[in-house]
Amino acid sequence: ADRLVFSYWATYNLPVVITRCVNNYGPYQYPEKVIPLFIINALQGKSLPVYGTGKNTREWIYVSDHCSALDLILHSKDTDGEVFNLGSGIEYSSLNIAKFIIKKLNVSPQLINFVKDRPGHVKRHSVNSNKFQKKFNFKFTNNFFNELEDTINWYQNNQCWWDSIIKK
Repeated sequence: ADRLVFSYWATYNLPVVITRCVNNYGPYQYPEKVIPLFIINALQGKSLPVYGTGKNTREWIYVSDHCSALDLILHSKDTDGEVFNLGSGIEYSSLNIAKFIIKKLNVSPQLINFVKDRPGHVKRHSVNSNKFQKKFNFKFTNNFFNELEDTINWYQNNQCWWDSIIKK
């Protein structure tokens, strides 16, 4: 899709900028995504489904970092036709994340439930965001576990928000 968009920039000079971002996390994230799913399940005493061995890794970016990066790009005058990868450089496995959430919520580690891995499941997802960071002199916060703890606290304090979603 991004190559199609790029072709419109190259062919018709349509002002476009393409961003490719890694996995976001933070408040208000839809409960089907892994971090809110793990938090909500742990809060309810339900199992945390970890695919395969749980060693597949993802790079993570806090939602406010992603928004700050997008704001910089949108307000820049010289980005037409550019492609920027947006990533923090922070990678963790789903098992590491599940263990952290369990520890912070003081629930049983036996809630971790290893399930059959999905066919074609990506082992690692990460990007190189040096181009973006250099152009905008931007540093991602890289406080994954602090921000994850803030996210856990948000879900604990906002059950009315997520409860209405999961009951649909």
